[in-house]
Amino acid sequence: MAAKCCASVTAKCCSSLAVVPMVERHGQLFLKLNDGNEMPMVGLGTWQADDDSITRKALRNCINAGYRLIDTAWWYSNEEIIGDELQKIFKEGIIKREDIFITTKLHPSFMGRDTVVPQLKIQLEKLKLDYVDLFLVHWPMAYEHEPGSLFPLDPETKKVRLDHTKHYTQTWKGMEDVKRLGLAKSIGISNHNIRQVEDVLLRANIRPSVLQIESHPYLANRKLIEFCQLRQIAITAYSPLANPGNSWAPKESAKYPKPMSDEKLTAIGKKYGKTPAHVMLRWQIQRGVSVIPKSVNEDRLKANLNIFDFTLSPEDMEVINAMDQGTRMCPFVDCGNSFARDYPFDEYRFVVNAFE
Repeated sequence: MAAKCCASVTAKCCSSLAVVPMVERHGQLFLKLNDGNEMPMVGLGTWQADDDSITRKALRNCINAGYRLIDTAWWYSNEEIIGDELQKIFKEGIIKREDIFITTKLHPSFMGRDTVVPQLKIQLEKLKLDYVDLFLVHWPMAYEHEPGSLFPLDPETKKVRLDHTKHYTQTWKGMEDVKRLGLAKSIGISNHNIRQVEDVLLRANIRPSVLQIESHPYLANRKLIEFCQLRQIAITAYSPLANPGNSWAPKESAKYPKPMSDEKLTAIGKKYGKTPAHVMLRWQIQRGVSVIPKSVNEDRLKANLNIFDFTLSPEDMEVINAMDQGTRMCPFVDCGNSFARDYPFDEYRFVVNAFE
């Protein structure tokens, strides 16, 4: 199918002033990034998917269902599983390397310009790839590097050992090196706030193409999304279904309805013959935001792609917009992260435990 612009969707992005260019192919939408590359608007998130057999099966199921974006990270400890299974899929002729968009991320233990290129090369070895389509700075904070440890803890305080000699703006120079070397087609950031995005932009020779953030109806993140879209930075929403079953969700989230049984989302879904999950994902698409819902269930994997055959009305979009309560399901305050100089979520700064 020839690509065509999706003007009707573009006009309904998060900011009325922003232009979010998209193209449509084979019934799916792709975001046109500021470097000319294209990114599928729906992908598979793989956080907490580190079981070997389950992850391999989910990967095959999602590709067979039509997914063309896989999101992983050093932190998720599944790059090797994903890389191994992808090679089998390529050899079987199910898809080619150029048919799949792979995103991975730089862990906070590898911040600083000089460590970015060698670390991505290690991750590429695990993924068994020559390049990734998108490489993100996972968090703006920097950890001390401790081989073999994702979270290097101080034995006395039990808090992660932070490295304040490293800064995300220095790290961005290493990200630019990665793109120049062809190790990543596009580069971006994740979990950065407006000030931090601005810091990067002020010092960047190559602008970030993507910002990945938590976003769902209980955390619309409208100001941050508008800020980025106006600067031609595409947005990807992780936890777009409010991460049901997430054991990391903070205590205040318990007072809000469970997204899959939310009365407003259910009522809107009935109008279109859709589920609350469909409604949440479609809401993001119409805001010009790509999504990476996580599932290992074959039926849900298929269902999460079934969002391109209906359009939410402006009235229904406003109902969902009004559900925003600023509720984070992934504040990442554990291990003392909220005490870090560059922790991005001001409302959780210096919170010791958000889960009790």
